[in-house]
Amino acid sequence: MKAKLNIISIVSPFGGTGKTTLVFELGKAFVSINQRVLLVDLDPKSDLTSIAGIEPDPKYLSMAEVLLRETTMHNTLANVGDFTVAISSSNLSAAEGRLKQVDGIIRLKEALEEVSPMFDLVIVDCPPNLGRLTQNAIVASDLTLTPVLEDLNIENSVISVNEAVNSVRQQFNTNLTKLKIVRVYDDKDHDDKNVQIINEISEKYSDQVLKTTIAQLSRIREGYQQGQLEMNMVSTDEIVELSKELLDEMRV
Repeated sequence: MKAKLNIISIVSPFGGTGKTTLVFELGKAFVSINQRVLLVDLDPKSDLTSIAGIEPDPKYLSMAEVLLRETTMHNTLANVGDFTVAISSSNLSAAEGRLKQVDGIIRLKEALEEVSPMFDLVIVDCPPNLGRLTQNAIVASDLTLTPVLEDLNIENSVISVNEAVNSVRQQFNTNLTKLKIVRVYDDKDHDDKNVQIINEISEKYSDQVLKTTIAQLSRIREGYQQGQLEMNMVSTDEIVELSKELLDEMRV
């Protein structure tokens, strides 16, 4: 009997948190601990698709057409190193506007059921907002992970994501997903005031904050932009530790 497919969505109401970099790095980390991994690019900006070395093109079948039920998930998959990416395109922006009907929020969940025998774990990269695309990811997920960065509006971010998750839970009358918080530090430029705020958030939401902290996402992101990082090599031990902690959370 095949083990249950684990699904993680990476969610933030703000850009600049290192969300897409974290998705890609976690993908590599999960592969390193023998997981069959699918990364889903649900952001119309298609940054994850680009990092994977695929030029986003609205002429390609992508997650937009999957959510509109115009194609199957299989037709969006691209093998990248040791894992697979479901590609995005700018068509996702228009597709989101067509998902307002009641069943529009369960389209990703349906699509992932189609490919579940092929993978052990799925990580969804969401757009930097809490709209219909992100709601699809939350509905489909066992665990929603939000990265909080010390130089952004930390508490508003946590509150907003909590509200989005609770709204989905109430709509479906179920504990659909756990919400966990990972602290992300800019190792190049600490601000003492913001470090104090993030420590206060850690105390206030102690049951949701993960033990692992990530301190080098900005450097990793720059490495990708400059073509300096290996596609199949995990960049830091912290990412591997985070992947193990997430697996443990999903087993509870």
